[in-house]
Amino acid sequence: MRLKSNLRGQVRQTPLPKWKALLPLFEAAMNAFQAIQEAPLSREHRIIISCERDSGGLALGDEPSPITSFSVSDTGIGFNDANFDSFNTAFSDYKESRGGKGLGRFMWLVAFDRVRISSIFIERDRPHPCYW
Repeated sequence: MRLKSNLRGQVRQTPLPKWKALLPLFEAAMNAFQAIQEAPLSREHRIIISCERDSGGLALGDEPSPITSFSVSDTGIGFNDANFDSFNTAFSDYKESRGGKGLGRFMWLVAFDRVRISSIFIERDRPHPCYW
């Protein structure tokens, strides 16, 4: 028998209280740190977190315009076979020893209208692009 999963149902069941609104961004940043930990130490690594605002300037007097997107990029290991398999597995225990519960991507879908992931990893000296 094969276990089925309902992604929309899982997203509906994933709690994200308003007072933890930036938790999905924290999850993405932690993934970046972990990707760097797994990457070869032969190069200098970095994580870049960007926040974009609506181009309408100031809203409601002195208040800044609403945030429209976040971007997290890193020079870590990328989606190798093990990482990609874990990403595609709900409640994966792949990063359990580092405190991971396999829920970060569900929080992204609760918090954001759209999520785009791109990754390139090198296996046997060949780059492999991956887009999700």
